[in-house]
Amino acid sequence: MSSKMKMRWLVVGCIWALALALTFWNGVKIETVAAARGKNEQRLREIDFQRQNAKELARISKSHEALFLPVESLDLGIVDVRSRLHALAAAFDLEDVRIRTEMTQMIGDQIPCTVSMRGALGPAVGFLTALHKSLYLTIGKMTISSEKGRNKVEMQIELRFKYRIVNQPPERSVAMPKVTTVQGEQGAEAL
Repeated sequence: MSSKMKMRWLVVGCIWALALALTFWNGVKIETVAAARGKNEQRLREIDFQRQNAKELARISKSHEALFLPVESLDLGIVDVRSRLHALAAAFDLEDVRIRTEMTQMIGDQIPCTVSMRGALGPAVGFLTALHKSLYLTIGKMTISSEKGRNKVEMQIELRFKYRIVNQPPERSVAMPKVTTVQGEQGAEAL
Protein backbone atom coordinates (compact mmCIF):
# COMPACT_ATOMS: atom_id res chain seq x y z
CA MET A 1 0.00 0.00 0.00
CA SER A 2 1.14 3.37 -0.83
CA SER A 3 1.81 6.04 1.68
CA LYS A 4 -1.02 8.15 0.24
CA MET A 5 -3.49 5.32 0.81
CA LYS A 6 -2.25 4.80 4.37
CA MET A 7 -2.81 8.48 5.03
CA ARG A 8 -6.36 8.29 3.70
CA TRP A 9 -7.12 5.25 5.90
CA LEU A 10 -5.65 7.06 8.86
CA VAL A 11 -7.88 10.09 8.22
CA VAL A 12 -10.95 7.84 7.76
CA GLY A 13 -10.06 5.99 11.01
CA CYS A 14 -9.68 9.27 12.87
CA ILE A 15 -13.04 10.49 11.54
CA TRP A 16 -14.71 7.23 12.61
CA ALA A 17 -13.03 7.36 16.03
CA LEU A 18 -14.21 10.95 16.43
CA ALA A 19 -17.72 9.95 15.31
CA LEU A 20 -17.78 7.05 17.81
CA ALA A 21 -16.47 9.29 20.61
CA LEU A 22 -19.11 11.93 19.85
CA THR A 23 -21.83 9.24 19.76
CA PHE A 24 -20.71 7.92 23.16
CA TRP A 25 -20.53 11.45 24.61
CA ASN A 26 -24.00 12.21 23.16
CA GLY A 27 -25.43 9.07 24.78
CA VAL A 28 -23.98 10.03 28.17
CA LYS A 29 -25.40 13.57 27.84
CA ILE A 30 -28.83 12.23 26.87
CA GLU A 31 -28.87 9.99 29.95
CA THR A 32 -27.79 12.90 32.19
CA VAL A 33 -30.46 15.20 30.78
CA ALA A 34 -33.11 12.47 31.06
CA ALA A 35 -32.18 11.83 34.71
CA ALA A 36 -32.28 15.57 35.49
CA ARG A 37 -35.63 15.89 33.73
CA GLY A 38 -36.98 12.93 35.73
CA LYS A 39 -35.83 14.51 39.01
CA ASN A 40 -37.36 17.82 38.00
CA GLU A 41 -40.68 16.16 37.12
CA GLN A 42 -40.62 14.31 40.46
CA ARG A 43 -40.03 17.60 42.32
CA LEU A 44 -42.87 19.26 40.41
CA ARG A 45 -45.21 16.36 41.25
CA GLU A 46 -44.15 16.60 44.91
CA ILE A 47 -44.77 20.36 44.98
CA ASP A 48 -48.14 19.86 43.30
CA PHE A 49 -49.06 17.12 45.80
CA GLN A 50 -48.06 19.32 48.74
CA ARG A 51 -50.03 22.24 47.32
CA GLN A 52 -53.17 20.16 46.78
CA ASN A 53 -52.98 18.39 50.15
CA ALA A 54 -51.60 21.19 52.33
CA LYS A 55 -54.49 21.15 54.81
CA GLU A 56 -54.41 17.38 55.25
CA LEU A 57 -50.60 17.35 55.60
CA ALA A 58 -50.80 20.12 58.23
CA ARG A 59 -53.45 18.15 60.13
CA ILE A 60 -51.34 14.98 60.04
CA SER A 61 -48.26 16.90 61.15
CA LYS A 62 -50.16 18.46 64.03
CA SER A 63 -51.56 15.09 65.13
CA HIS A 64 -48.06 13.60 64.96
CA GLU A 65 -46.68 16.42 67.10
CA ALA A 66 -49.39 15.67 69.71
CA LEU A 67 -47.84 12.22 70.18
CA PHE A 68 -44.82 13.81 71.89
CA LEU A 69 -44.57 16.30 74.72
CA PRO A 70 -42.10 19.06 73.78
CA VAL A 71 -39.61 19.57 76.62
CA GLU A 72 -36.36 21.47 77.04
CA SER A 73 -34.64 18.60 78.84
CA LEU A 74 -35.44 15.09 79.97
CA ASP A 75 -35.49 16.05 83.66
CA LEU A 76 -37.86 18.97 83.04
CA GLY A 77 -40.08 16.67 81.02
CA ILE A 78 -40.32 14.18 83.88
CA VAL A 79 -41.11 16.97 86.34
CA ASP A 80 -43.74 18.33 83.94
CA VAL A 81 -45.44 14.94 83.48
CA ARG A 82 -45.39 14.29 87.23
CA SER A 83 -47.04 17.63 87.95
CA ARG A 84 -49.62 17.06 85.20
CA LEU A 85 -50.50 13.60 86.53
CA HIS A 86 -50.73 14.90 90.12
CA ALA A 87 -52.96 17.80 88.99
CA LEU A 88 -55.19 15.45 86.98
CA ALA A 89 -55.51 13.07 89.92
CA ALA A 90 -56.34 16.00 92.21
CA ALA A 91 -59.00 17.20 89.74
CA PHE A 92 -60.71 13.80 90.09
CA ASP A 93 -60.24 13.58 93.89
CA LEU A 94 -57.90 10.60 93.69
CA GLU A 95 -55.52 10.11 96.59
CA ASP A 96 -52.27 8.41 97.48
CA VAL A 97 -50.81 9.19 94.05
CA ARG A 98 -47.38 7.66 93.49
CA ILE A 99 -45.43 8.07 90.25
CA ARG A 100 -42.26 6.10 89.54
CA THR A 101 -40.18 6.50 86.40
CA GLU A 102 -37.94 3.71 85.12
CA MET A 103 -34.98 5.57 83.61
CA THR A 104 -32.97 2.35 83.22
CA GLN A 105 -35.61 0.92 80.86
CA MET A 106 -35.76 3.94 78.55
CA ILE A 107 -36.38 3.08 74.90
CA GLY A 108 -35.39 5.90 72.54
CA ASP A 109 -37.69 8.81 73.30
CA GLN A 110 -40.01 6.85 75.61
CA ILE A 111 -39.76 6.56 79.39
CA PRO A 112 -41.71 3.87 81.26
CA CYS A 113 -43.66 5.22 84.26
CA THR A 114 -45.79 3.49 86.87
CA VAL A 115 -48.65 5.46 88.43
CA SER A 116 -50.64 4.13 91.37
CA MET A 117 -53.54 5.81 93.19
CA ARG A 118 -56.78 5.21 95.07
CA GLY A 119 -60.22 6.74 94.85
CA ALA A 120 -63.88 6.25 94.01
CA LEU A 121 -64.77 4.30 90.88
CA GLY A 122 -66.49 7.18 89.04
CA PRO A 123 -63.59 9.63 89.32
CA ALA A 124 -61.14 6.83 88.51
CA VAL A 125 -62.95 6.20 85.23
CA GLY A 126 -62.93 9.96 84.57
CA PHE A 127 -59.19 10.03 85.24
CA LEU A 128 -58.61 7.20 82.77
CA THR A 129 -60.77 8.93 80.16
CA ALA A 130 -58.82 12.16 80.55
CA LEU A 131 -55.52 10.26 80.54
CA HIS A 132 -56.49 8.55 77.29
CA LYS A 133 -56.70 11.96 75.61
CA SER A 134 -53.04 12.68 76.41
CA LEU A 135 -51.53 11.11 73.32
CA TYR A 136 -47.96 11.44 74.64
CA LEU A 137 -48.87 9.08 77.52
CA THR A 138 -49.71 5.59 76.29
CA ILE A 139 -51.14 3.02 78.66
CA GLY A 140 -49.35 -0.30 78.52
CA LYS A 141 -50.79 -2.29 81.41
CA MET A 142 -53.40 -1.43 84.00
CA THR A 143 -54.46 -3.17 87.21
CA ILE A 144 -57.61 -2.13 89.08
CA SER A 145 -58.58 -3.72 92.37
CA SER A 146 -61.45 -2.78 94.67
CA GLU A 147 -61.36 -2.45 98.41
CA LYS A 148 -63.86 -4.74 100.11
CA GLY A 149 -66.87 -3.06 101.67
CA ARG A 150 -66.02 0.35 100.19
CA ASN A 151 -66.69 2.08 96.92
CA LYS A 152 -62.99 2.66 96.33
CA VAL A 153 -60.60 1.20 93.83
CA GLU A 154 -56.86 1.04 93.71
CA MET A 155 -55.28 1.51 90.30
CA GLN A 156 -51.80 0.79 89.05
CA ILE A 157 -51.07 1.98 85.51
CA GLU A 158 -47.94 1.37 83.49
CA LEU A 159 -47.43 4.24 81.05
CA ARG A 160 -44.94 5.22 78.40
CA PHE A 161 -44.15 8.93 78.38
CA LYS A 162 -43.11 10.05 74.89
CA TYR A 163 -41.12 13.26 74.71
CA ARG A 164 -39.24 15.35 72.20
CA ILE A 165 -36.36 17.65 73.16
CA VAL A 166 -36.80 21.16 71.73
CA ASN A 167 -34.31 24.02 71.74
CA GLN A 168 -36.78 26.59 72.95
CA PRO A 169 -39.60 26.14 75.44
CA PRO A 170 -43.04 25.39 74.04
CA GLU A 171 -45.18 28.49 73.50
CA ARG A 172 -48.03 27.15 75.61
CA SER A 173 -48.56 24.04 77.65
CA VAL A 174 -50.59 21.22 76.21
CA ALA A 175 -53.89 21.24 78.09
CA MET A 176 -56.44 18.47 78.38
CA PRO A 177 -59.97 19.17 77.19
CA LYS A 178 -62.60 19.58 79.87
CA VAL A 179 -64.12 16.25 80.88
CA THR A 180 -66.85 15.33 83.31
CA THR A 181 -67.20 12.47 85.75
CA VAL A 182 -70.21 10.43 86.71
CA GLN A 183 -70.63 12.41 89.96
CA GLY A 184 -70.78 15.84 88.35
CA GLU A 185 -68.83 18.51 86.54
CA GLN A 186 -65.15 18.41 87.30
CA GLY A 187 -62.68 20.00 84.97
CA ALA A 188 -59.55 18.11 84.02
CA GLU A 189 -57.68 20.89 82.33
CA ALA A 190 -54.53 20.25 84.36
CA LEU A 191 -53.07 17.63 82.03
